[in-house]
Amino acid sequence: MQMKALGNGPAPIVTLIYSSAFLIPIIYSLFALNESVSYAQWGGVVLLAVALVLAVWKKEGKKVLKRWLPASLITMLCSGISAIIQKNHQSSDHSHEVFPFLVCCLFFSTVFTAVAYLLTSKTKENKKRKLVSMKKEQLRRVVLPLCLGVCVIALNYLNLTLSGKLPSVIHFPTYNVGSLLLVSVISLVAFKEKTTNTQKLGFVLGVVAILIIGLL
Repeated sequence: MQMKALGNGPAPIVTLIYSSAFLIPIIYSLFALNESVSYAQWGGVVLLAVALVLAVWKKEGKKVLKRWLPASLITMLCSGISAIIQKNHQSSDHSHEVFPFLVCCLFFSTVFTAVAYLLTSKTKENKKRKLVSMKKEQLRRVVLPLCLGVCVIALNYLNLTLSGKLPSVIHFPTYNVGSLLLVSVISLVAFKEKTTNTQKLGFVLGVVAILIIGLL
């Protein structure tokens, strides 16, 4: 869903919605793990909600939003649930079993992704192969996925470990705002993605909201 959203929507806005998933483990930790949330942080949550409304506001209308907004929301929900699972794992007696946990996660991720690829991308890929050179095809189909795999493993290992050492209200916003800023800069500079002034305002407010939640 994240790949689908990034392929059809503006990367800064898609990443902002994805990054908002940190609200799910924060709310869960508040009620289930008795972690505290300050008034300033609740204010940041409200500001983030406003930012998200502005970020998805675009003149093209519902047809354009349907291409990427549902996928972005599903990605946000799944990411939030994953964070809750990580938090529970690191709060349990099995917190030291980091590598077995990650092996299981990545195994099922591989199986699910392979099935999704076979069901949705086979015919499209055959058409595209005729339009690109062999070297570019090898880069796109082998090197880039391997690099992504290394990044995913490192990310999940660090994220899982830190989720048990830091409060949710600090760890998840800090992680999300960093990835949000990095993706946004790359997409705007390298890929020249265009966003409306309203979306830019929503993005800025979103970054400020995440910083408020993570630091105050």
